[in-house]
Amino acid sequence: MHTRRPSVLAAKPNAWQADIGEGSTVRLAGQFGLLVAVTFAIAATGPAQAQEMTFLAQPPRQPIEIYGNAWSIYADGPIDRGPPERLQKLIAANKVPPRSVFYLNSPGGDLFSSMELGRLLRKHYFFTEVMKRGPAETTHGHRRHEPIPGACLSACTLTYIGGVFRWLDLKAIYGVHRFFGSRSFDADAAQVTSAVVVQYIRDMGVDPTLFAEMTKAGRDEINILAHSQLAHLGVVNNGVEKTRWSIESTGTEIYLKGERNTEHGINKFMLVCIQGKLALHVIFDPIGRGEEVKRMGAQSLMIDRQPIPIAHLQTRRTEIVNGWVNAMYLLTPDLIQRIRAARSVGIAYQPAYDSPLFMGFDRMELADGRQKMAGLIATCHK
Repeated sequence: MHTRRPSVLAAKPNAWQADIGEGSTVRLAGQFGLLVAVTFAIAATGPAQAQEMTFLAQPPRQPIEIYGNAWSIYADGPIDRGPPERLQKLIAANKVPPRSVFYLNSPGGDLFSSMELGRLLRKHYFFTEVMKRGPAETTHGHRRHEPIPGACLSACTLTYIGGVFRWLDLKAIYGVHRFFGSRSFDADAAQVTSAVVVQYIRDMGVDPTLFAEMTKAGRDEINILAHSQLAHLGVVNNGVEKTRWSIESTGTEIYLKGERNTEHGINKFMLVCIQGKLALHVIFDPIGRGEEVKRMGAQSLMIDRQPIPIAHLQTRRTEIVNGWVNAMYLLTPDLIQRIRAARSVGIAYQPAYDSPLFMGFDRMELADGRQKMAGLIATCHK
């Protein structure tokens, strides 16, 4: 599977990025003066800053048959009240497709505008990264900007989680703090606003504990969250959403289904009870290479990232259904026990078992699926 990660160049920090380190709380001098009802922005520490967010839309590399049709949109500057409308017009005018990348580099701004912008990103199935545009380079006759690490602070952090899939370079900065409003912004308004923010965080599939982290820093401070903590909260998902495990039934068969959405399509790992025996049914998106996958004779069950050959256990020929690979394998008692004890599972299709690359998926976390699995096995054996 290819990786979408860009190359990273050395970045000179903006004035509002200087001297900020991961896992720290920094006090900032002055105030970032956005005149909005509810402000969520860090202080300006350098020269006068622009007062609105700007967009630079960059078409995909050519040919798109190799690089794909995703656009790159660089969003820089404070979040005023106009970005959602301006971005919608940009998307419509250029017919920017889903799965395009939205690069954020912002000190924050209007709280409600930031959430509206995040919902717009989710609506259009965009991905997000904390990057800014680097120097322009000419490659194969095309002049392009490459992304370099940036900073996403205050209200920007809410826009960022609007991306379906979200990455954060180790040199990029993600920092939160408490929102604040005008003098007429009373306790009741603050309580309602807090509830709106928490619900938005939940809607984006992120742990609402993120809001608690926001309250740990005052209006003139910024709480820089560690990358490991951001991954734990689901703020950063690196192209893979959390797996959902459920017990389901076709009416005649009961099965456990693990399903997750990834930047490379849907993955499904299902244990099916068929006449008292357990079978493994896998489904994944081959990204248009289904016929090639069908010819791959080396097939492995992935247990904690280790391959176990299972091609000889296949009970149904590999099929392409609605563009997705479908295959079923009858599990041995030993494999069942190994799956029960696993931390993660997956499926790999290769031209040969010693091939360095594979099609399929790996590292699907079992988590709460393990308990459901025990119930399925007990019921199936009865």
